[in-house]
Amino acid sequence: MNAVAMRGDLEALRLIVRHDELVHDVRTSMKDAALRFTILGGPIPLEDRKQMIELLLADGADIDNHQPGLDVIPVMLAPTPEMAEFLFAHGANMKAKLTGAQLARWFVCNNSGKDPLGTLQVVVARGIDIGGATPNGDSALPCATYANNLALPSITAILPSSCIRLSMTAYKTIAMPTRSACSSLPEWIVVSTLSGSPIRQAARRA
Repeated sequence: MNAVAMRGDLEALRLIVRHDELVHDVRTSMKDAALRFTILGGPIPLEDRKQMIELLLADGADIDNHQPGLDVIPVMLAPTPEMAEFLFAHGANMKAKLTGAQLARWFVCNNSGKDPLGTLQVVVARGIDIGGATPNGDSALPCATYANNLALPSITAILPSSCIRLSMTAYKTIAMPTRSACSSLPEWIVVSTLSGSPIRQAARRA
């Protein structure tokens, strides 16, 4: 089943699911693993992967499945913002209830994502607070520093949670207004792009 998921064989998965509906001989753990492999996927089209994920979920795969002792759920394996948004729309993290800081740290630290900043924008757009630290006291900043990807962790370091939501918009340029509900802060102009270019900060106005 994992091989079918990895190569993105939609029709083969349909046959497996139909068979399971009749005889119920596919373990839930196998469906959960196949879900993860489908998300990670190869060069298969996104729409095919979406259909495969929906088939697996309808057949009993757990969208928040995780290995014992590891707070890593399938949405954290999403290689693109589009996949992350699709998984959140299908209930990702509703049961697991990981904190925004946990999600942010994974997306910044994990190398499987092609667009960590874009994926973090998806998280924030869904109203998830990415500020603060994980239950272990970690944050995204050390990994971002090592990877030279300071854009979003710099925003989280400078702004309180209420301002983070104001500064994250759509999938294009991110701009933090110089005068807003966050006007008590220094008048930073925070700009970054999805290309991962370094964050640019203007000096505080006199």
